[in-house]
Amino acid sequence: MNVIGVIVLLLIPFSACAAVAASIPERRTDSISSISKKITGFLPALIVLLPILLLPAQRVCALREKRDMRLAVRIIACLLLSCGSLAGHAQVPFIIGTWKLNVELSKFPGPAPQVQVRSYRLTDNGVIIGVAVTIDTQGRPNFLQFAARVDGKDYPEFNTESAARYLIDRSVPPRTYAEIPTSEPRKVRWVDKVGGKILFSGAKWVSEDGNTMSFTLDTKNDQGGNVEYLYVFDRTGS
Repeated sequence: MNVIGVIVLLLIPFSACAAVAASIPERRTDSISSISKKITGFLPALIVLLPILLLPAQRVCALREKRDMRLAVRIIACLLLSCGSLAGHAQVPFIIGTWKLNVELSKFPGPAPQVQVRSYRLTDNGVIIGVAVTIDTQGRPNFLQFAARVDGKDYPEFNTESAARYLIDRSVPPRTYAEIPTSEPRKVRWVDKVGGKILFSGAKWVSEDGNTMSFTLDTKNDQGGNVEYLYVFDRTGS
């Protein structure tokens, strides 16, 4: 109840007193009238003091509202995080296995690699290990390997050159890889960085029947223009 409502409730007894006084015989009216006047004399002070007396209760209500709001925000945040986590891990079982590039269905701005094979497996603690082995147009082999969770964080990624440098002088690879969950259970976003700057990015998804994996690769050319690749893979093993 607000302050005005309380004041109205307090005024009701005084109004009742006045009505009763009006109905009492005249000989008793004077004494009652004098009592009413004394009581009524306290009304201005009471009206002034009432908001001050109600401040503690108002503060308690405000604190409760803030506490309830904080609790609601925490609950919503937990639900969102849970949904994001489920979306990210839901993509994991679909992508686990071995895949071979289907050159005919893929789209490349330039020459396509001769061969590319990819493998994804899941460790007991929820880490995805991804390996890609490529034979380029000139017949040279190369590989990429990462071990990451689907949580949007950057994880080290090795290729042929950075692995050789690591073997020579234990240099940390400059390249990182991240997978970001989406609302679609079979799809993630991915980002490759070098020195903290985005080199490649795109989306990766698995078909409904589980036999086709595709991903886009977005990058920039030497002139700063956008370039997009489409890789399509056929499942060759689980």
